[in-house]
Amino acid sequence: MTVWFRIFEVWLTARLLASPTFRRAVSHVHRRVTHFRTGERPPEPPEPHERGGTYLEGT
Repeated sequence: MTVWFRIFEVWLTARLLASPTFRRAVSHVHRRVTHFRTGERPPEPPEPHERGGTYLEGT
């Protein structure tokens, strides 16, 4: 039983980490924490077409 639970947990974690929605949420939280800690607003992230060759979510 615990083996199946572990397999399910690994699958679910991998799926969550690959999710663009999760990545946007983490990015938003990171910006807010940085703003709170430093007092200055960090620059907005670039648009997908401005990111260069590392943008993989659209493929």
